[in-house]
Amino acid sequence: MAKDETKKGPLEEKKITASVPEGKTGVEAEGDKKKKNTVEVDAEVLEKLLKTVEAYGKKIEILTEVADKNRLTRVEEMRAQGKLVKKVNLNTFEGKVIIGWKKIKDDVHIDQQGRLHEEQIIGLVFEGETTVGKEMDLRSFARLIVKVPCEVLEEGKDKEGNTNFVIQKADGKEIKIDAKFIN
Repeated sequence: MAKDETKKGPLEEKKITASVPEGKTGVEAEGDKKKKNTVEVDAEVLEKLLKTVEAYGKKIEILTEVADKNRLTRVEEMRAQGKLVKKVNLNTFEGKVIIGWKKIKDDVHIDQQGRLHEEQIIGLVFEGETTVGKEMDLRSFARLIVKVPCEVLEEGKDKEGNTNFVIQKADGKEIKIDAKFIN
């Protein structure tokens, strides 16, 4: 049994056909659809999307045809060996991952004898925390942090234009972190 509907778009009339399995009413078929992973999309949007995918497919074919085959083979081999994976260094202190820091004190001055005096204190924010967990002077921080290599899974920008990474640690755990707090 098939149910036919006619949809009028802004430019033309489109016909959409939906089939209902035999032995089921339209309501039962609707219930089956909800159990499956389905999405309703306007026919015009779907057509535009399919045309775009087809156009990209043609462009990829053209680029592959004109590309240097030796370079393509080398790149594919490097990917297979994991050499093209983007890696960054994640800062850790006492085994805890640092996801941010805040400058607490920044007193820098030159005394009467011409000597430079610095008192720079930062507060560290560790993974899973939202407040400053440890305060230390900047020189100690630079000496005591341990950099751990991690793989970048995703890179994006937030509303303010800051670059954010989703990185994966060696243990498989994923962390979202601002680019300012890596390397």
